[in-house]
Amino acid sequence: MVLVLLGHNRAYASPIKIASPTPDSTVTDLVTASVKIKRNVKKVAFLVDGNLMASSSSTSFTWNSMVVANGIHTISASAYSASNKLLHTVSERVRVANKRPPSPTPTSTPTMTRTPTPTPTATPTSTPSPAVSIVNPTDGQSLTGSTSVALTFSKPASTTDPTAVWWTRLSVDGATVVDGYNNLPWNTTTFSNGSHVVRVDGFAYNSTTSLGNSIVNVTVSNSASSPTATATATPTPTATATSTSAPTPTATSTPTGTSKPTATPTPTPTSTPTPGSGTTFFVSPSGSDSASGSSSTPWRTIQKAADTLNAGQTAIVAAGNYGERVSISRSGTQASPINLQVASGATAQLLGFDITGTGWIVSGFDISTQTNGGQGYGIHVSGSASYVTIQNNYIHELCHEGVFMESGVSHIQVLNNRFWKAEMSAVQADGMYDLIQGNEVWGTQQYAMNAGGIYAGCTIAGGADADAFRFFGQHNVFRSNYAHDIYTDSGTNPNPHTDCFQTWGSTAMQVDDILIERNTCRWPLASTAVDAETAMIEGVDGQIGTVTFQNNELSNMRQGILIGHNVAALHAYNNTWDHVLDEAVIFFDFRSPADEIINNIFYDVGSGGDAYAAVPSGAPIFQANDFYMPLGASVGTYPSVEPFMSLAPGFVAYGDSTAAGADFHLGSGSGLIGTGITLPQVTNDFYGNSRPAIGYSIGAAQ
Repeated sequence: MVLVLLGHNRAYASPIKIASPTPDSTVTDLVTASVKIKRNVKKVAFLVDGNLMASSSSTSFTWNSMVVANGIHTISASAYSASNKLLHTVSERVRVANKRPPSPTPTSTPTMTRTPTPTPTATPTSTPSPAVSIVNPTDGQSLTGSTSVALTFSKPASTTDPTAVWWTRLSVDGATVVDGYNNLPWNTTTFSNGSHVVRVDGFAYNSTTSLGNSIVNVTVSNSASSPTATATATPTPTATATSTSAPTPTATSTPTGTSKPTATPTPTPTSTPTPGSGTTFFVSPSGSDSASGSSSTPWRTIQKAADTLNAGQTAIVAAGNYGERVSISRSGTQASPINLQVASGATAQLLGFDITGTGWIVSGFDISTQTNGGQGYGIHVSGSASYVTIQNNYIHELCHEGVFMESGVSHIQVLNNRFWKAEMSAVQADGMYDLIQGNEVWGTQQYAMNAGGIYAGCTIAGGADADAFRFFGQHNVFRSNYAHDIYTDSGTNPNPHTDCFQTWGSTAMQVDDILIERNTCRWPLASTAVDAETAMIEGVDGQIGTVTFQNNELSNMRQGILIGHNVAALHAYNNTWDHVLDEAVIFFDFRSPADEIINNIFYDVGSGGDAYAAVPSGAPIFQANDFYMPLGASVGTYPSVEPFMSLAPGFVAYGDSTAAGADFHLGSGSGLIGTGITLPQVTNDFYGNSRPAIGYSIGAAQ
């Protein structure tokens, strides 16, 4: 046991500082982690390897280090204000050195207490593996109202480790309540008073086979006056006239985005919950905030809906220019989110959203603003916001990013949106367990103010670039997005360093376990005078763990993936590069076998005589990669030569010299079909087709 002193300290600038254990110290068994805080800190969240362990007003928590493997682990602490705003996060490394492997002895299965409430036929038995353990509520605890089920895990979440829990399922008396990861919400008022069996199963990434479960028996003891969820009939929306006195939109005419490649169907995202029991309300420019919000007497503002709706309720927003920026601080739940939804076929314009609440769906809005500062983002997600879905919106013409997340958020889904003329990047993802999927990005601006007009008041951001996506945090996924047509010009984009994906590390937490799969990125010009690339990954502000690129189609750019300093591992599996002037994989420092470059097609890469990869030193793994130049021209060899085969890929269609019109399916006569290395972590291809157990093809298409 590590014993520490706690308390407030005015001698340090940061609002939070880890007091114990000390950085790089060796710990064993039960470890008491503690922090010193300033008086404006009202809540502290403790994390181990990015996994939330505790969140309360306490300045310490006890961590059982026996549930992780011996070795280096990261302890983090996040400080929050009284309004639940993230103030700062600090992290440090410790070395776990227990004398025995992490295999806690499973406890005996609790026995249910007999009550008048019907008892399940048999109490399930926990499996021996402690993949997931319930720490709250405890066995025999009495519960009322809404609670959350807190968990610990034997391993950090991972998209590549089939024995690590990636998602969990909470069930009560055998009936599923909610899927999530940690702190699973449960409204006990929807269950009868008496004994109940609470069970949580853990599942690996992309799996529905339980890795193990944890069970506790609890007693629900709600009073007779406790509210009970009651289904309410949802009124049918009626047409609402648009007010002619609505403010004139500031946005310019909407261009038509380049059509998305027809060979890239957007896969079905992680299931977005449908609002459950509750009432549907209505918002219209002709309404009144003192009205009832019914279809016949709608509210006037979207803010009224955001301030009023409860879990499971929906507001249907009619067409119009609302001229407001909406602040969302109330919370629904993962199982019963609050839904702000534009009426089918309508265009509802506003200045954006600031989201700090949990359990929301924001769908179908037209968002544009030319404001600076925190309200200059299309949608700003901050504080401890979680389980927020942002979908089917058109976000355009901004002074800042389209969607910008802070490091304290989690489980944010950005699905099927269009981003045109954001500044810096369309989406900056941060926090943990985010999904960025099915979005289209084009026209990102480096210096929006140079365009004048509606942008005249925009300020110039430091280090301005024009990227598609930026990523930070941990366990985040970018899937099936389409980035294109971010131009270099003398006006708004005089000298951008344009990346499909970029990170430079974070002071909030280590950037780690990032999956980038099935995306299309094609830039308008490949030139040695234009810095247009697949990705720039470097640990400037903090160490970076593993970043995985798989099943992506990447074309018409100067360079591919650039790996700078302080990056632990790059995994590049089954990608297809076409028309890249320099190398497609560029390392800047000594590398190790932790880097794996396997089953990729490098077609028309290194047209200036460059090889397909640049490795200054070390021994990264290169296997089953195809390196081929058009018409059988000689492949480049500068500055280093890694193993490769050289076969014409036999694409269904090669397209023009920029890859426009290409179809990267392998034709029936391709020598790359079935010649790759089987990779269990790559279960499908770019098009969503399952890869066989044996006979993997090379490149993004099976």
